[in-house]
Amino acid sequence: MGVNDILAAGCIVGTVVNFACIEGAFLQISLNLPVILQTITDAAAPGTPIVGVNYYNTFLAFWLTGSDGKVLAMQSAALANMLNNDVLGLIYGAFGIDVADVATAFQSNDFTTMVPFPPPHVSVPLNVALICRLTWMCAAAPIGPNVHANPDGYAVIAATIADILP
Repeated sequence: MGVNDILAAGCIVGTVVNFACIEGAFLQISLNLPVILQTITDAAAPGTPIVGVNYYNTFLAFWLTGSDGKVLAMQSAALANMLNNDVLGLIYGAFGIDVADVATAFQSNDFTTMVPFPPPHVSVPLNVALICRLTWMCAAAPIGPNVHANPDGYAVIAATIADILP
């Protein structure tokens, strides 16, 4: 759900975003997620906590590939915010489901804070450094690049979920 829908649809090829494709992927998520949530809420025992999760922005790693990559990173931030707020947030809200704000935990929108980064880069935005530290996106093959969190990233995600559980 989410990034996998966008990747499977081929909405981003290299550093080019197909915005019509993104809209279609968001529509598909908007159709599928309510069905999934209804199934879960129907099956859960009364009082079972159900937590939604929003997404960190894996495409921030493209910042490291040059000027086209920086454009993609900036575009992807706007798209990730749309996914998290306008798609997922609205659907989770309609079901009364609390959302673990993984995007904020990964500082996905912080292009302002610059931090040291290994050569050939002198410094990069905090969100780019964190996506490299918390996922496999900046790892060399055969491990990376991979959109999934690494153990450190999953620890951040788990802590973010734990923070909102009763």
